[in-house]
Amino acid sequence: GGNVGIGTDNPGELLEVDGNIRLGDGTHRNIIGPTNATLGIYANPNDSNEGIKFSTDGGTTIEMFLQDGGKVGIGTTNPNNTLHVHTASAGSVTADTDRDDLVIENSTNVGLTFLSPNTDKAAIAFGDPQNSRVGLITYDHAHDSLAIRTNNTDNLLTVQNGGEVGIGGT
Repeated sequence: GGNVGIGTDNPGELLEVDGNIRLGDGTHRNIIGPTNATLGIYANPNDSNEGIKFSTDGGTTIEMFLQDGGKVGIGTTNPNNTLHVHTASAGSVTADTDRDDLVIENSTNVGLTFLSPNTDKAAIAFGDPQNSRVGLITYDHAHDSLAIRTNNTDNLLTVQNGGEVGIGGT
Protein backbone atom coordinates (compact mmCIF):
# COMPACT_ATOMS: atom_id res chain seq x y z
CA GLY A 1 0.00 0.00 0.00
CA GLY A 2 0.91 3.64 0.06
CA ASN A 3 1.22 6.43 -2.43
CA VAL A 4 3.57 6.43 -5.42
CA GLY A 5 5.35 9.58 -6.50
CA ILE A 6 7.15 10.29 -9.77
CA GLY A 7 9.22 13.46 -9.50
CA THR A 8 8.13 13.99 -5.90
CA ASP A 9 9.30 12.49 -2.62
CA ASN A 10 6.04 13.11 -0.78
CA PRO A 11 3.02 12.12 -2.96
CA GLY A 12 -0.36 13.20 -1.61
CA GLU A 13 -2.40 10.85 -3.81
CA LEU A 14 -2.27 7.17 -4.80
CA LEU A 15 -0.27 8.31 -7.88
CA GLU A 16 1.21 11.80 -8.13
CA VAL A 17 3.35 12.93 -11.05
CA ASP A 18 5.32 16.17 -10.82
CA GLY A 19 6.19 16.83 -14.46
CA ASN A 20 5.06 16.01 -17.99
CA ILE A 21 3.80 12.63 -19.11
CA ARG A 22 4.74 11.46 -22.63
CA LEU A 23 2.18 9.21 -24.32
CA GLY A 24 4.58 7.23 -26.47
CA ASP A 25 4.02 6.99 -30.22
CA GLY A 26 1.18 9.51 -30.40
CA THR A 27 -1.66 7.05 -30.80
CA HIS A 28 -4.83 6.95 -28.73
CA ARG A 29 -4.39 6.45 -24.98
CA ASN A 30 -7.16 6.00 -22.42
CA ILE A 31 -7.55 6.68 -18.74
CA ILE A 32 -10.12 4.10 -17.74
CA GLY A 33 -12.42 4.54 -14.76
CA PRO A 34 -14.04 1.83 -12.59
CA THR A 35 -17.11 1.55 -14.86
CA ASN A 36 -15.05 1.61 -18.10
CA ALA A 37 -15.75 5.31 -18.59
CA THR A 38 -12.72 6.69 -20.38
CA LEU A 39 -10.87 9.90 -21.00
CA GLY A 40 -9.17 9.37 -24.33
CA ILE A 41 -6.15 11.42 -25.31
CA TYR A 42 -4.79 11.81 -28.83
CA ALA A 43 -1.36 13.40 -28.84
CA ASN A 44 -0.30 13.25 -32.49
CA PRO A 45 0.31 16.87 -33.63
CA ASN A 46 0.06 15.86 -37.31
CA ASP A 47 -3.38 14.27 -36.98
CA SER A 48 -6.54 16.30 -37.74
CA ASN A 49 -8.15 14.56 -34.74
CA GLU A 50 -5.56 15.71 -32.20
CA GLY A 51 -7.17 16.63 -28.91
CA ILE A 52 -8.89 15.15 -25.90
CA LYS A 53 -11.81 12.78 -26.39
CA PHE A 54 -14.31 11.91 -23.66
CA SER A 55 -16.09 8.57 -23.83
CA THR A 56 -18.28 6.70 -21.35
CA ASP A 57 -18.35 3.34 -23.12
CA GLY A 58 -14.71 2.38 -23.53
CA GLY A 59 -14.14 4.52 -26.62
CA THR A 60 -16.91 3.20 -28.90
CA THR A 61 -18.80 6.51 -28.76
CA ILE A 62 -17.11 9.87 -28.35
CA GLU A 63 -19.44 12.11 -26.34
CA MET A 64 -17.23 15.22 -26.37
CA PHE A 65 -14.08 16.24 -28.23
CA LEU A 66 -11.75 19.14 -27.40
CA GLN A 67 -9.84 19.60 -30.65
CA ASP A 68 -6.43 21.18 -30.95
CA GLY A 69 -7.02 24.81 -31.90
CA GLY A 70 -9.95 25.34 -29.54
CA LYS A 71 -12.91 23.72 -31.28
CA VAL A 72 -15.34 21.68 -29.16
CA GLY A 73 -17.53 18.90 -30.53
CA ILE A 74 -20.40 17.36 -28.57
CA GLY A 75 -21.46 14.19 -30.36
CA THR A 76 -18.87 14.76 -33.12
CA THR A 77 -15.12 14.43 -33.54
CA ASN A 78 -15.18 16.85 -36.48
CA PRO A 79 -16.58 20.14 -35.13
CA ASN A 80 -17.41 22.76 -37.81
CA ASN A 81 -16.16 25.58 -35.60
CA THR A 82 -16.01 26.86 -32.02
CA LEU A 83 -18.88 24.74 -30.59
CA HIS A 84 -20.67 22.05 -32.60
CA VAL A 85 -23.52 20.13 -30.95
CA HIS A 86 -24.26 17.08 -33.11
CA THR A 87 -27.21 14.74 -32.50
CA ALA A 88 -27.29 13.23 -36.00
CA SER A 89 -26.11 14.19 -39.48
CA ALA A 90 -28.07 16.83 -41.39
CA GLY A 91 -26.51 15.52 -44.61
CA SER A 92 -23.53 16.81 -46.55
CA VAL A 93 -23.70 20.35 -45.25
CA THR A 94 -21.37 22.53 -43.23
CA ALA A 95 -22.12 25.71 -41.33
CA ASP A 96 -21.99 29.14 -42.97
CA THR A 97 -18.49 30.41 -42.21
CA ASP A 98 -19.84 33.82 -41.15
CA ARG A 99 -22.24 32.25 -38.64
CA ASP A 100 -20.54 29.16 -37.26
CA ASP A 101 -19.52 29.95 -33.68
CA LEU A 102 -22.37 27.73 -32.46
CA VAL A 103 -23.53 24.90 -34.74
CA ILE A 104 -26.49 22.70 -33.77
CA GLU A 105 -27.04 19.74 -36.09
CA ASN A 106 -29.62 16.96 -36.29
CA SER A 107 -31.12 14.70 -38.96
CA THR A 108 -34.67 15.85 -38.08
CA ASN A 109 -36.00 18.93 -36.30
CA VAL A 110 -33.35 21.02 -34.58
CA GLY A 111 -33.85 23.66 -31.94
CA LEU A 112 -32.54 25.78 -29.17
CA THR A 113 -34.49 26.16 -25.93
CA PHE A 114 -34.30 28.96 -23.38
CA LEU A 115 -35.83 28.06 -20.00
CA SER A 116 -36.67 30.71 -17.41
CA PRO A 117 -39.25 31.21 -14.62
CA ASN A 118 -42.77 32.07 -15.80
CA THR A 119 -42.52 35.57 -14.31
CA ASP A 120 -39.33 36.50 -16.18
CA LYS A 121 -38.08 36.99 -19.73
CA ALA A 122 -35.93 34.98 -22.11
CA ALA A 123 -33.98 36.88 -24.74
CA ILE A 124 -31.45 36.85 -27.55
CA ALA A 125 -29.32 39.99 -27.58
CA PHE A 126 -27.26 41.35 -30.47
CA GLY A 127 -24.37 43.66 -29.65
CA ASP A 128 -21.38 45.53 -30.97
CA PRO A 129 -18.48 47.49 -29.40
CA GLN A 130 -20.65 50.60 -28.95
CA ASN A 131 -23.82 48.92 -27.69
CA SER A 132 -24.06 45.51 -26.05
CA ARG A 133 -27.81 45.38 -26.78
CA VAL A 134 -28.26 47.01 -30.18
CA GLY A 135 -30.87 44.40 -31.09
CA LEU A 136 -33.08 42.25 -28.88
CA ILE A 137 -35.65 39.50 -29.31
CA THR A 138 -37.49 38.93 -26.02
CA TYR A 139 -40.18 36.54 -24.83
CA ASP A 140 -42.00 37.97 -21.80
CA HIS A 141 -43.52 35.10 -19.79
CA ALA A 142 -45.58 37.40 -17.54
CA HIS A 143 -47.39 38.91 -20.56
CA ASP A 144 -47.07 35.94 -22.96
CA SER A 145 -45.62 38.18 -25.66
CA LEU A 146 -42.71 38.20 -28.07
CA ALA A 147 -41.00 41.51 -28.89
CA ILE A 148 -38.31 42.73 -31.26
CA ARG A 149 -36.23 45.84 -30.47
CA THR A 150 -33.40 47.64 -32.24
CA ASN A 151 -30.91 50.21 -30.95
CA ASN A 152 -32.28 50.09 -27.37
CA THR A 153 -35.67 51.43 -28.51
CA ASP A 154 -39.02 50.43 -27.16
CA ASN A 155 -40.48 47.33 -28.77
CA LEU A 156 -40.74 47.86 -32.53
CA LEU A 157 -42.82 44.75 -33.05
CA THR A 158 -44.82 42.88 -30.40
CA VAL A 159 -46.87 39.71 -30.82
CA GLN A 160 -49.34 39.07 -27.99
CA ASN A 161 -50.58 35.63 -26.89
CA GLY A 162 -53.96 36.08 -28.64
CA GLY A 163 -52.30 36.81 -31.99
CA GLU A 164 -52.52 40.59 -31.79
CA VAL A 165 -49.55 42.34 -33.43
CA GLY A 166 -48.31 45.75 -32.34
CA ILE A 167 -45.96 47.73 -34.56
CA GLY A 168 -44.05 50.66 -33.09
CA GLY A 169 -45.42 50.31 -29.56
CA THR A 170 -45.18 48.12 -26.50
